Amino acid sequence: MTLKQLLWSNSGGSILLRWVLAGVIVLFLLNRASISHSPPPSLAPLLTILGHVRTIHAAAMVIALEDSTTGAGKGGYPADVGAKTNLEYIAYLVQRGGIKESQLDHFCKAGVHPKSLKELSSEHLAIKFANVSINDPRETIFAVTRNYSELPVPAPQAGVSSIVDYKNGIAMITLGGEAGISRFQAIHEGPVCVLPPREPKFLGD
Repeated sequence: MTLKQLLWSNSGGSILLRWVLAGVIVLFLLNRASISHSPPPSLAPLLTILGHVRTIHAAAMVIALEDSTTGAGKGGYPADVGAKTNLEYIAYLVQRGGIKESQLDHFCKAGVHPKSLKELSSEHLAIKFANVSINDPRETIFAVTRNYSELPVPAPQAGVSSIVDYKNGIAMITLGGEAGISRFQAIHEGPVCVLPPREPKFLGD
């Protein structure tokens, strides 16, 4: 009996052989596909920083609510407290008790764990804050990863990956608390958001 006759006969053994042969072909094709297409870079770093900006946003919101209730403070947001740099605003959040010094790594790149404000520098930061006020629209950006661009740029290539610089995409949160990640650095990707109606749009280093 030829190989062709064996493969296409109706006996149970040849049916099993056909399934084995089909499995070998599928495995071969899957192996070819895995070699020719690298897996997408991990979004785990972005998800981590997204959790951090949610915590920071909640702290700012509590301070703003407290000040609006008591009338004793200026509020919890950068433009309201006159913060000019990211470090100034972070110091304000710590001094107001919204964020503890033990939580400073929430603002930082992966692997950076400053123990105090004195150890924190702009080079450590993974996020930047918009020059936002409590009276701005809820869709206004509050915080975003530092690789965010005000102008749309192409999506990163599948092989590009950097945990420290978050080059796999951006994470952001709005004044109203809507948060998300996007593979594109564009204003209307991720949460629908707008830039603050004042200059500069973002705090300096």
